[in-house]
Amino acid sequence: MEERRQPIIIKKIKKKQAAGHGGSWKVAYADFVTALMAFFLLLWLLSMVSEEKRAALSGVLLCYGYVGPLSKNMEFIANEDMQFLNVIKVALLSFIGGGAAPKVAVEFGRRVIPSEAKPTFVEMEDALRAAKK
Repeated sequence: MEERRQPIIIKKIKKKQAAGHGGSWKVAYADFVTALMAFFLLLWLLSMVSEEKRAALSGVLLCYGYVGPLSKNMEFIANEDMQFLNVIKVALLSFIGGGAAPKVAVEFGRRVIPSEAKPTFVEMEDALRAAKK
């Protein structure tokens, strides 16, 4: 008689390490402490400076903190107006100077419109038909 042996099954259990708590809070805390140290160092240095130098420094800080952002905002508004006027310029020049048909001139102007505000060709065609009525 042949004796059948059962196969031996060995279960290997791999021990998993406990999940870490993450270290991102340490980086944020280090950034905060560094910024706080720089702020107190600035206050200490400002207390040691003469009144004339402090006035000059306040003018520089005012320029970077108030005038700079204000001028960037004005530049953004001017660029938006310039894009609008550029669309009109291209459409008029293609019609008057280039001798293009009115619909083609409008298409030239539409192509210059910034992509976030550009209407599709079908929307332009619908608007032109509505304007004729």
